[in-house]
Amino acid sequence: MSQTGTPTEPQEHEPQQEVISRNVELDISVDQLWQLVSDPDGLTEWLGEAVDIDVQPGGAGTITDDGVLKFVHVDRVDAGRRLSFSWWEPDQPQHTAHVVFEVAPAEGGRSRLSITETLRATAVTSAGASRLDRQLHWEARVCALWACTVVAALIA
Repeated sequence: MSQTGTPTEPQEHEPQQEVISRNVELDISVDQLWQLVSDPDGLTEWLGEAVDIDVQPGGAGTITDDGVLKFVHVDRVDAGRRLSFSWWEPDQPQHTAHVVFEVAPAEGGRSRLSITETLRATAVTSAGASRLDRQLHWEARVCALWACTVVAALIA
């Protein structure tokens, strides 16, 4: 898969970053949740309308989310626990955001997903979408994820 532009890594001396975090507990097992956050088909159910990613360290791909294409570079995969990737729009690699999904067990056989998206300050000031817009977008994604788990429970 060909990509234009490359992500720009956050610099340690950049004191201002915008961080959006969201935690959700779901009525599915850790293994089921991991499938939804690490498999392109699972990700298509809640993260974007089209997901084509090679989910392994150094893997690459694309996500089309709300009609916007984003290139993806997989930074780290700790099977069953953590997936981190960078994503950016093709013509704006300087606006790279870093996303981390952390999966953990919760009481009663449930699971917990922690999502953290970090956008560098330089990207925040020029990326266009406001912090509230980005937070609301994550809220919508988490609602879609929850809906996937409800449907799966109804079918089972």
